[in-house]
Order: sequence, then structure tokens, then C-alpha cells
Amino acid sequence: MYCTCRITPAYYQSIVKKTRSFVSQLLINLLLKQYFATIMQIFRYRLYTWILPYNIKTNLKFVRCCFTFRILGIDLARDNETRCPRLEVKLYVMASYCQSHLSWGKIIIKPVQFTDCQSVVIDEKTGLRASVRKLSVTDIEKLKSPFDVFKRGLEKSKDKFCFGIRQSFTSPIQWTTYGEVYEKIQLLGSGLTVLMEGNSVKKFVGIYGRNSPEWVITQFANAAYSLVTIPLYSTFGDEAIVHVCNETELKIIACDTVSQACHLFKITSQKLEAFIIMKPDNTFESVKKELSDKVHMFTFEEILEKGRCHRLPVKVPDDNDLFMILYTSGTLGLPKGAMITNKAYLNSMLLTISLTEENHFETENLSHVSFLPLSHVMEQLTISMSLFSGGRIGFLTTDIHSLFNDLRDFKPSFFCSVPRLLVRLYTNFTKKIRSKPLTWRMCQYAMNKRIEEQKHGIYRRSGIIDYLFFREFRELLGGRVEAIISGSSPIERDVLFFIRAVLGCPVIEAYGSTETLGLVTTTMFEDIDAGHVGAIVPGVQVKLIDVPEMNLFVSKDKMGEICIRSKSNMIGYYKNEEKTREVIDSEGFVHSGDIGVWTKNGALKIVDRTKNLFKLSQGEYVAPEKVEQAYLFCNLIQQIYVEGHPLRSYAVAVVKPNFTELRKQAADIISELDRTSLISIGNKCETKENERLLEEITNAELCARKEIRKFILERMNKIAREKGLKGFELAHSIYLTPESFTVNNGLLTPTMKLARTNLRKHFSNTIKNLYEEEELLKSF
Repeated sequence: MYCTCRITPAYYQSIVKKTRSFVSQLLINLLLKQYFATIMQIFRYRLYTWILPYNIKTNLKFVRCCFTFRILGIDLARDNETRCPRLEVKLYVMASYCQSHLSWGKIIIKPVQFTDCQSVVIDEKTGLRASVRKLSVTDIEKLKSPFDVFKRGLEKSKDKFCFGIRQSFTSPIQWTTYGEVYEKIQLLGSGLTVLMEGNSVKKFVGIYGRNSPEWVITQFANAAYSLVTIPLYSTFGDEAIVHVCNETELKIIACDTVSQACHLFKITSQKLEAFIIMKPDNTFESVKKELSDKVHMFTFEEILEKGRCHRLPVKVPDDNDLFMILYTSGTLGLPKGAMITNKAYLNSMLLTISLTEENHFETENLSHVSFLPLSHVMEQLTISMSLFSGGRIGFLTTDIHSLFNDLRDFKPSFFCSVPRLLVRLYTNFTKKIRSKPLTWRMCQYAMNKRIEEQKHGIYRRSGIIDYLFFREFRELLGGRVEAIISGSSPIERDVLFFIRAVLGCPVIEAYGSTETLGLVTTTMFEDIDAGHVGAIVPGVQVKLIDVPEMNLFVSKDKMGEICIRSKSNMIGYYKNEEKTREVIDSEGFVHSGDIGVWTKNGALKIVDRTKNLFKLSQGEYVAPEKVEQAYLFCNLIQQIYVEGHPLRSYAVAVVKPNFTELRKQAADIISELDRTSLISIGNKCETKENERLLEEITNAELCARKEIRKFILERMNKIAREKGLKGFELAHSIYLTPESFTVNNGLLTPTMKLARTNLRKHFSNTIKNLYEEEELLKSF
């Protein structure tokens, strides 16, 4: 077996703080800051002696020190609960300093569970699996309601900063303390309760707008006074918003702006009764007067004042009361409302906090920048974890396009992201540095060294190469990021290794969904392999089941639909018994709709969505999302949709080109027909003329040219092969479209994922024509 020593920067700092003598700090500093290179496969029962050089600055001079590490004993035990072995390694450390021996110091290190045992089968018949990790005990178990999550942060941070905003990039950050936020939560909750008095309609409050302190305050005010939060996506689309408002009989919505309120009032056929404007402008009074006989309009401050005049005690909800109804993004048809109870939310928080404690993440000075939509589970858990830990939360100054400006100034200690953003960072960095061959080779050398160290649990940010190449990149994220948490979909291997190496911090991949309220699996700190979403989290059970309609059987194909049972699961879809029965079975398992497979060490690997996966005529299954992610590394592609047919032996694709990059590279492939009007006066002059002619060609004309299609297909398949795609996964023909896939045209979901049902319908004739045309490359 193989074992690594879990030592993070935060854990290192916590240990060093506990030591006072110079000798102890010296020894621990060496042992932990160099991260001890893992204990080097202790399970092979070998005894090693290490001589490690280390520089210590004393009186402005560097003095060379040597430290000798010797393993004196290994105690082996087996944890009855997790069924995993545990080790206790006793080390003696000797240091030679200025040719004098320092006293011996003894350090005991307890490694964590092994990465080669990431889940355990608890039912051989059904293949049901559970976690091997033990749920750490935290004070979150004492919490009675979601509001207590904030109160715990208040107790921990008292008058420290909680929320930070700024009016512009040149203005200072305005911080609100935990005490001030606590007061606003009580006042707003009281004001909302008074506003809804005598209303027989369900106590639902909608929130519509981008992330802000007012958004979070409204949510926790609802939780404190037994009101139910209904988050609305800003990218939902009018039809979906009307559906949510009608289904929940929503009467009160907190909006960012007056214009948003007017739009909602219009599309909902004037059924709403009150709006709370979180950021009123100079049009507020005139609009309020104009609509006074149809709808009530209040500013956020007016509701606070109403609560101040009628202050009410907090009303603690029951465990099984609704905390929130989270509407899915509506990939297929109208969105469905996942009903989340207070008990489910608190259990999900228990899992999240336990895992951060298990990984020794520093939470004392935790800082987070909120940019993922709060209508998503991922950001909900991240915000709650930050508040529970008493951390600071910064909000975007404008929108997502200014994200890196805000990261630089707010300096988050951890970064919650999605793979497509990490891919963008990777692409921009490598594109910039590849233009300098010598610099690129040195950077590759540095990254390879980092990756090798990280195989042994070593995450460091030191050295001249690190200063030259990586420091600037880290500053893009503020320079303080100690961990990255990524969700939505798996990260491509090259991107994952790059981000870890350059940022010098672990990247934790998480898998979950709205229906399971977050975490189902997370990658372990010690496991640096890519291509999977990690180990089952404590308290969750997972199994794979057959999908007969796809001719997919677990016993034969070793893959199946992922089903999850957990205390965090939703209780069902709001007012939709039929869909609830389709998703939640009689045993309490949520059917995720994702196809998964277990790796040899028990980690879960996501293949694709059940409805996405297609089978080719030769019997091979293709996961289009995986193929699309590989193709997106080609700088000629902006968006891509891959499709297949069971009677065909290859896949095809619809591509929205990156026209800026395409025009840079396309001058040399203009057909001879276009060149006849040019006068050849040397190659240099001809290239200039070609570029001039190319500017006159529209994007639609470029897309229609077969030479351009062939050019892009060759390059995207070259990249795909480098990324490890097999021959049957490659597209053999493509259609170029100047039309972007957007939420407005229905080709993207509100979560910015491909709306495959709509894409399939929209491009049905195109796909048919591509197959009738036969393979593009063979036609040349």
C-alpha cells in the first residue's frame, strides 16, 4: 500500500505557532516547509535516512544547515469504522548547525487514510458503496436552524469584517461587520414578517439579482423568521421566471433595481404584490407613484425601518420545514423546484465543514469572493461555509468580466470556481508564454518539478523559478489562495496539473447536484490523479444501476446511472409528484441522470449525462461533454456541440469559430479562386493583399467555405489527439455557424451549459446533411 503525509500551509502554520524554542521551530520549519517528501512509501517497511540542505538567514548571512531524519518506529493499526489502516510514525531529527549538534527533537506524524481505498462496498448484491472517511465532529452539530450558521460566525468574529463592496475600482472597499449584518438580518426579518401579516399565501420570498450583501441578508432573514427563499436566476428567461412565480404563488420579490422590478411586474401579468428594491436609483419615487395602485414598492432601507419600528423575536423553524426551493436550470423543459429542508441544509453544511477541517484548510482568516450565482448550490454552500467560519466575503464591483480586478484587491484565501474558468486561465497563460521558447521550456521544467513534489503532498511557493514564472499568475487571484474548489464538471488533466503547480495549492474537485444539495464526492487532498471526482463523502451512499433503454448494464459495461442516498437530499420537486417519482425511488435514492464508473481505487468517475451519451454503430459509447472539453483547447473554437447517430460509425460537430483567431490564420488558405484578382509581387506583398481581401469576407461567408471547415477540423482533431481522445471519439465532419449559443436563443441553459435537446432540434437538418455529405477530410 501507499501512504502520503497530509501537510498543508495552514497546518504547518498551526504547528509552528505551538512551538516556542528556536530549536523546535527550526526542526519543524524544515520538516514541514519542505513537507518531508511524503514519508516515502512507508508501507514497504524500509528505514531511510534523509540529508536535506536548508538555508537559514541569520544576521544577514546565509548559513548552511544539514538535518538528518531517521524513522525509529512504525506502529500499524486498523480503524474498525473506516476499515482503513492507520500509521503512526516516530521520527528523530538531528541538525548540524555551524558544525555544532543541536538537541534531538521527536515529532509524531499521523498520516490519513489511503488513496487506494476511496470507497467501500457495503452491499455486494446491489454494489452499494459508502465512504471510508470518518465524519469529524464539529460544533455545527449543535446548530438548530440555518440562521445559527451565521450566529456561529458572529460568535467567532464578533466585530470583524463580514461583507465587502465598492462603488468603483478606484474607490475603497466598504466593509460591514458581523454585528452590523446581524442587526440588519433581525430588522429585515421583522419587517418582512410585518409586511406579510394577514397574507394567507405561503410565506415565500423571491430574490432576483446578482450576488450582493443584501441578497445574503435577505436569505438569512428569511431563515431566521421561518420564511422560505425562492432564488431566481438572472439568466432564467421570461418563460421560466413566470413559471416559477405562478407555481410558487410568489407575491414578494427582492430585486436589485427598479427596472428589474418593472420587467418582472410586466411579464407576470401584474400578479406580484410587493417589490423590495435593494439598490434604488433616482427613478424609484416616480415609478413607485406610477404603480402605487397596482403594486407596493419599498426600498431595502424602508423594510429595515419597518422592522425597527416593529421588532420581533426570531422564529426558529422546525427541522422538516422548508428552507429554500432551488429551481433547476431547466435543461429539459421548464425548471423544477427542488425542496430543501432545514435539516437537509444543515447536514450538507456538516459535510462541507467536516471536509475543510479534515484537509486542515485555514479558516481563521478565511476570505472569499462571491461571483458564482447564489441561485446555485455550490455558491450557497461556499457562502455558508465562509459565514460559519467567520470569514470575509467580497462581492463583484460590476460583473464577471471584472472578476480578476476584484480577486486582486479582495485577496481571497480560497477560490471557488468552475472548470471553464480554469481552462481560460490555463489557455491565456500558456498562449502568452509559449511565444518565448526558452522561457516556455524553463516554465515546463519548473511545473514538472512542482508536479513531482505534489505527488508527495508537497505544496510550496518558493525558489527563483517560482518567483520568475508563477508569482505573477498567482497575483491574478490575489496571491493568497490556499485551495481551489471546483464543481460543475471534471477538470481536464493538463489544466488540473497546471493550476496546482502554478498556484502551489491543492485543487479539490467536487461532485453533487441541486437535488442532493451539494456534496456527493470530493477528491482527496493526497490524490493528485485526474479524471475522476473523488471519494464518497461521509454520510452519503452511492450505487450504479442499469440503464436498459441505452443497453447499458453495470455487470457487463462496468458503468451505470449514479444514484445517491443522503440526509441532504431534497424531499421532492415542488408541486410535481410525477417528476419526483421519476427521480427519487422507493428506497430514497436520487437518480442523478449521470453515467458513472468506479476506478480501481474506489473513486467515482463521471462519464456523461444519461441523455447525452450516444452509441456508435460499432458499439462504442461516446461522452460528448468530454469530447467538447478537449476540443475547446483549440484556439480556433469558441463553442462546440458534438452529436452522433447509432447507425453511423463516427461523430460530427457544430462549431462556433473564434473569428478573431481564425482571421489571423486564414490568409494562407484562401482558395485559388480568390487569389486570381491579386498581382503577385513576391510572397510578402501577396500575403498583405490576402489579408485585405479576407477583411471583406463576412463571418457567414467564412463559415460556408469548405476549405475553412477542413482547416479547423484538422487543427481541432490534432489538439484532441494530444488530449488523449480515441479515434472513434473524434468528429469526422463539422458545420461552422456564425451564430453564438446563448441563453436568449435557447441553446444554453441558465447555468451556461449546452441545452442539448434544443441544440439537437435546432441543428437536426444540419446534422443530417453532415452525415449525407460523408466525412469531410475524405472529401479532399
